[in-house]
Amino acid sequence: MLRSFLYRQRIWLGVMLLLLTTLPSPAQEKPNEKLLLENFIHYVIIGKPDLAASNGQVLLDSVESDKQLADLLDSLRDPERFHKAIKLSLKQDVSEQLLKVAGELEKRTEAGIRSRAREPQRIKEAIEMLLGGQRSVALGRERLVEAGEYAVPQMLDAMMNRGSGILKAELMQTFRQLGGRCVTPLSEALPSLDPELQQRLAGLLGEIGYPNALPALQEVWLETNNEAVKDAVERAVRAINGRFDSTASLAGLQADMADRYYQKDRSLLSFPGEAYQLVWSYSPQQGLTPQAVRTEIYFPVMAMRGYKRSLQADPNFRTALSGWILANFAREVNMPVDYSDPTYGPEMRSPMYYAVASGPASVQPVLGRALKDRSTPIARRAIAALAQTGGGSSLWRSDLGSQPLVDALTYPDRRVRADAALALAAAMPTEPFGGSDRVVPELASAIRATGVNYAMVICDDPEIRLELASLARKMGFTMLSPVASFNDVKNELTETPGVDLVIMSLPASEMEKQYQELRTEYRLTAAPVIMFTSTHDREYLDNMFGRDVTTSIVRLNIPDDKRVEAINNLLNLAAGGLLTDEESKDYALRALTALHDLAVSRSTVFNVSDAARQLISALSDTTGEVRLSIAGVLSYIDQKRVQVSLMDAAMNADGEEQINLLHDVAGSARRFGNLLEDRQVEELLRLVRTSRGDLATAAAATAGALNLSPEYVVPLIVGEKQ
Repeated sequence: MLRSFLYRQRIWLGVMLLLLTTLPSPAQEKPNEKLLLENFIHYVIIGKPDLAASNGQVLLDSVESDKQLADLLDSLRDPERFHKAIKLSLKQDVSEQLLKVAGELEKRTEAGIRSRAREPQRIKEAIEMLLGGQRSVALGRERLVEAGEYAVPQMLDAMMNRGSGILKAELMQTFRQLGGRCVTPLSEALPSLDPELQQRLAGLLGEIGYPNALPALQEVWLETNNEAVKDAVERAVRAINGRFDSTASLAGLQADMADRYYQKDRSLLSFPGEAYQLVWSYSPQQGLTPQAVRTEIYFPVMAMRGYKRSLQADPNFRTALSGWILANFAREVNMPVDYSDPTYGPEMRSPMYYAVASGPASVQPVLGRALKDRSTPIARRAIAALAQTGGGSSLWRSDLGSQPLVDALTYPDRRVRADAALALAAAMPTEPFGGSDRVVPELASAIRATGVNYAMVICDDPEIRLELASLARKMGFTMLSPVASFNDVKNELTETPGVDLVIMSLPASEMEKQYQELRTEYRLTAAPVIMFTSTHDREYLDNMFGRDVTTSIVRLNIPDDKRVEAINNLLNLAAGGLLTDEESKDYALRALTALHDLAVSRSTVFNVSDAARQLISALSDTTGEVRLSIAGVLSYIDQKRVQVSLMDAAMNADGEEQINLLHDVAGSARRFGNLLEDRQVEELLRLVRTSRGDLATAAAATAGALNLSPEYVVPLIVGEKQ
C-alpha cells in the first residue's frame, strides 16, 4: 500500500513538473508554444482533460496569429495526432473547458491553414513551381488545390498572359484537380475571354461536369461567331446535360441557376462553415476579382445576380422579376446586424421600393413562394407590398392557379394571417370571392391576440428536458408540458392558440422522426424549431434540415447565454421575432379600424356582424383605447345582444370611459332603434336624473336616441309623482 502511494506521488510530481516547464511564470516572457501543443495532444490522449485544457488555453493566449498555429502544427513529427486529440476532446463531455479550448484550437488552426494557403504570394510561387521539376510541379499543384477558388484569378491570368505551352498544360491539369471549385469563377470570366481560351475552358467545364456552367456556356454560344468555340461549347453542354439545345432560353437558364441559389443548394457553397463566401466579377482591365460577402446573405445575393442576368436576357420575363424581388427580401431578412452588403451599391433602393414599383402581378408569386417555403418574414413583406399597390381583384386573383393573399389567411403564423386580412379589408371589394368569408373572423382574432408566446420542449433526457424548459420560461415563454415524445403533448396542443418555439434534444434518428411528425401538425408547419444536439450528430442533422429557414441545429453543450442567443437568432430569422404586447395592441387597433371602415361603408362582401360574438367577448376583457374602439365597431352592428352588451359596459364604467360608451350606445340606437332591455332603460333614466355635467348630457342624449315614449321622458320634466 505504501509502495502504491509513493508511486502515485511520483507520477503526480512528474506531471506537475512537466506542466510547470510549459506554463509561463512571471519570469518567463514567452512559453514554448510547440511544447504546449504537444502537451495538449498528450494529455487529451491519456485522458487528463484539465491538464489538456490548461496547456491549450495558454497556447491560445500565447500565439500571435492563426497562421502561427498552422505553422506549429506542421512542425510536429505527427500532425495527425492533433486531429485525433481534437476528435477525442469533442466527443468527451467530462470537461466543458476542454470542449471550449479544443473547439477554439481546431477553428483557429483551420483558419490559419486556409489563410496561409490563400496568400497571393504563396499562390504566385505555386504557379511558378509548375515550370520546375517533377517534385516542384507536384508541390505547386498541391498548394494551388489547397488554395482552391482563391487561386483561380492568378491561374487564369497566367493562362492568358504567359506564353509557355507547358505552363498552360499544367494549369489546365490543376484546374481539373480543383474540379467544381473553379467552375463559378471560370464561368464568370468565360463570356469575356478570347476565342482560344473560351475553347479550352469550355472543354474543361464539360469535363468537370457541373451544371452551374450551363448559363455561361449558352451565353458564349449565342454571342460568338467562332465555329470552333461553338463546337467546344456544344460538346461541353452535352457532357454536362446529356444534350445540346440551340433554342434553350438564356433567360430561363439564368433563372434556373438563380433558383438553385435561392433554395440554398449546398453544392454551390464554396466554403462551408466559413463566415465569408466569394462573389466573382470579371473585366478585361482587372481580370477576375472576388468580393467577400457574409455567408448568411451569399445565397440570396447570388440568386439576385442570376435573376438580374435573366432579366437582362429577357426584360419581359416576369418570373425572373418576381424571383429578384423574392431574393432581395431574403437578403434583407438574412442580413447580419451592423453589416452592410458590399454588392448592393449606394444607388440601390430598399427592397420594398422595388417590390411596390413592380406591382401586384409580380409580388403575388413572391407571396406564394414564401407561403410554400414557410418563410414568415418574407411573406409579411410581400403582403405589405401588396397592401400598398394592390387594388380590386389584383389582390385576390392571380395567374398562378392559386390565391396567395387569400391562402395567407390560413397560414400558421398569426401575424401573416392578420396582415392578409388587413390588406384584403382595405381593398373594399364590391363582389365576394373565394375565401372572403375568412377576413372578418381573422380581424376579430387579431383583436383578441396578446403578447403571450408559447413554447414546447421535446427531450428524452429528464434532466436536460427540465433544464431547457426552465431556460424557455426565463426567456418569457409560456410552456406546454415538457415531454419525451411529440405524441405526449398532442392533446395539450389542441387547447393552445399557437406554438412560437419548439425546442428539441434527442438522438439524431429520433430527432428526425419526431421532427417529421410534428411538421404534419398544421399549427406547427411554420413554427421555429431549434435542435440541441451533440457535435457528432450536428453535421448529419444540418445536412437534413440546414436549408429550412425555420430550423436551427445547435450544439447542446454550450452555456445558457449562447443557447439564448441561438434561439433569438432563429426567432428573428424564421418569424421576425416574437409577438410583443405593443405589437399585439397595434394589430388590435388596426383590425378595429378596418372593421369600423367596413361597417361605416356597409360592405356587402365583408359582414362585420360575423365578428359580433368575439367583439362582445373582447369588450369585457380589454381596457382603454382598444375597448373604446371595440365599442365603436359594435355600435354599427344591428343585433340586440350587441346593443345590450354596449349598455351593460357603459353602466359598469365610470368617468370619461362611461361618457364615451354612452355615445356608442346612442349611435347604435340612432342606427337601429331601441334594442335595450327594460332594466337597462330604467338604469339609464336613473342616471339621467342623478348625474351632472358631461355625464348627464351623455346619458340624456342616449335616452333621446332611444326615442322613448312620453311616459318615460315626461317625469324628467315635471318630476316624479309623490
